[in-house]
Amino acid sequence: IDYTFMYWSLGGEVAPMTLEELNSFVSDRSSNVSIYAQYSPNDDTPYKVNYYLEDADSDSFSLEESVTLSGTTDSVATIPEKTYGIYVKREDHGEYRIDRTGTGEINVYYELPRYTVTFHDATLTGYEGELIQQVKHGADATAPTVTRRGYRFTGFDTDFTNVTEHLTVTPTWEIMNFTIEYDLGGGALPIEF
Repeated sequence: IDYTFMYWSLGGEVAPMTLEELNSFVSDRSSNVSIYAQYSPNDDTPYKVNYYLEDADSDSFSLEESVTLSGTTDSVATIPEKTYGIYVKREDHGEYRIDRTGTGEINVYYELPRYTVTFHDATLTGYEGELIQQVKHGADATAPTVTRRGYRFTGFDTDFTNVTEHLTVTPTWEIMNFTIEYDLGGGALPIEF
């Protein structure tokens, strides 16, 4: 499938010989002789390119399409670039040489873009979770638990579900009010100025 026989040749000679010329030459010799078959690479050796897209809800990939192409055996394969909406080709798959078997496959992976979601507030007195997250397109960021002394957390100022861009998210707060009551047991507070 990979090469086509072209002709016979002797040792270091590249001149082609027909089978009759070869038989005549060999029958006239009394010593050993090396005979070589010369082949030419086929220009219709098949290979397959598989295009995979990253799954939105996991880090795995699913086959989107396969394309069967052909080229010259042992030459560098042409790998057509594809466009799949917002997906970005993950990496350069390198050079692929068309193998002799005609069963070679090249896998090309396309990822969803990632966005940075930053939960930011310089007045935080504590937090649990990640304040800076890399989120896949269309996924949700995970809210950290945040605290600020003297304040009650009321939410965040920006929606961070179905993320489609870089975001800075700031917690919102409500000041805590306290009522202090004194029981003086019938007495009075001393007042000094």
